[in-house]
Amino acid sequence: MSELSRKQQDQLVGLLEACAVLRDGRSRSMLIDRLPEHIRPYVHDDAPNLCVLLVGLVDGCVRFPGGVEALRDELRFLEGDTHAMKAVADFVASTRGRTSRLAIVDPVPMVDIPAGSFVMGSPDGDDMADDDEKPAHLVLVSAFRCMRTPVTRAQWTEIMGVPHHWDPPGPADEHPINNVSWYEAVRFCNALSQRAGLSACYRIDGHEETWVASEGYRLPTEAEWEYACRAGRQTRYCFGDDAEGLDEYAWFDDNSGGTLQPVGQKRANDWGLYDMHGNVFEWCWDWYAPYPDSPSGPPVLNPRGPAQPLDDPPRRVLRGGSFINGTWDSRGAGRSGSWPAIRNWSDGFRCVRGSGSGH
Repeated sequence: MSELSRKQQDQLVGLLEACAVLRDGRSRSMLIDRLPEHIRPYVHDDAPNLCVLLVGLVDGCVRFPGGVEALRDELRFLEGDTHAMKAVADFVASTRGRTSRLAIVDPVPMVDIPAGSFVMGSPDGDDMADDDEKPAHLVLVSAFRCMRTPVTRAQWTEIMGVPHHWDPPGPADEHPINNVSWYEAVRFCNALSQRAGLSACYRIDGHEETWVASEGYRLPTEAEWEYACRAGRQTRYCFGDDAEGLDEYAWFDDNSGGTLQPVGQKRANDWGLYDMHGNVFEWCWDWYAPYPDSPSGPPVLNPRGPAQPLDDPPRRVLRGGSFINGTWDSRGAGRSGSWPAIRNWSDGFRCVRGSGSGH
C-alpha cells in the first residue's frame, strides 16, 4: 500500500466513518457500493481486504469510547502485514486526534453530532418541495459539535459585552438573538472562539471573510445544518412527514402569537437539538446557489457550497423557518437566502465547532 498523506487519511477515514453510522439501509448500500472507487486513490488495488477490514473496524468501534482497544485481539491475524497495521494505526491516531480536539469545555451548551451520510434536498415526488431543493443528492458529513439551541440574547450579551438591537426590545434573556446580520453572526463566532481559548475560524478584512483551518466556532455549512436538523431521518421534518406534528417541535405562524419565543421550550429532535424548525431562521456559511446537477455522481464530503457567489447581489443561506412563517418554510430541506448585511427580525443563528474539512 502506498504511503497516505494526512489529507488522504482524513478523506479515507471520513468516508469510512460515514459508512459506519448510516441508519438508512438504502443509503448505506449506495455508499458501500461506491467505496472502491473512492478508496482506490489512497490504497493499491491489490489490497481490497484492507478496505473491508477498515470498514468493519469503523462499524465496530468508532461510536464507542475504548472500542478500538477492545478489538485489538481480533486484529492479531494482521500482525504479519505491516502495511495493514500501519493503516489501522493511522486510522486510530486520526480518530483520537479529532476526539481530543473536540473535548474542550464549551462556553455554550453543545451536542455531539456523529459522522454519517444523508440524502440532501427533496425527492422529485415531494409535492411540497421547491425547485431549489433539487436534485436530491448524497452527502457525507464528518463529526462536529452543534449548539443545542440558537444563540440567545443572554449569550450574545455575555460574549460580545454589549446588548444587541433585538426586536422586540427586552432583557438579555433566553429569547433567540434576532435582527442579526450574517456578518455579525460571523464576528460572534470569532468572539466565542476567543472566549474558549481557540483560534478563530474566520479571518475578517472589512466585509471579506475567509474560513481558515481552526477548531474554533463557526456557522454550520448548509449540509451540516440539514444533516443535524434531520437527525438521521429522511422525512420533511425531524419527526416525520405530517405537518400536524410540528406544534410539538416548533414555534411558527400558527402557534407563536406573532412573536419570538424562548429557546428550548418545544421538543428536541432525536439528536437533542432544539428549535431547528421555526422560531428564527438560521444563518449558514454557504452562498445561496442551486444544487449541483449530477446527483448520480460520487458523494461529496463536507460540501461548503460555491466558492464564490452566483447571484447579484450575493446572498447567504438561511434555514429552518421562523415564528412568522408556516409549515412549508419549516421543513428540513427548505432553503432561503438573504443579503449578508441585512438584519431581519426573523433571522438568528447557532454555532458549530469541529471538522467541516473536505476541500
